[in-house]
Amino acid sequence: MTSSSSRRGKAKTTQPWTTVKEITLYMGGTIRGYDVIVIKWKNWIRLKVAAFSVVYDSVQRMDENRSSDLVLFENTLAEFQTGYGHPFTMEAC
Repeated sequence: MTSSSSRRGKAKTTQPWTTVKEITLYMGGTIRGYDVIVIKWKNWIRLKVAAFSVVYDSVQRMDENRSSDLVLFENTLAEFQTGYGHPFTMEAC
């Protein structure tokens, strides 16, 4: 029986994800392997999109003027940046 450490081999170093590559991932064309994409989805994209969705729901509930979807989206972007300290950059999702 082979030990798990000898089966793993050397750890691969990865390049950081650029905005262009993230958009490529969202749009379906990818140059990365399946496992890398799944990890990126589970650890980054899904979490950020879910957080944005929560903020959007909150902004929508507080909207007394029945604003357009575009206004709600813009308000959500501003609220997300205020709450999380960085802009939401996954609009392509």
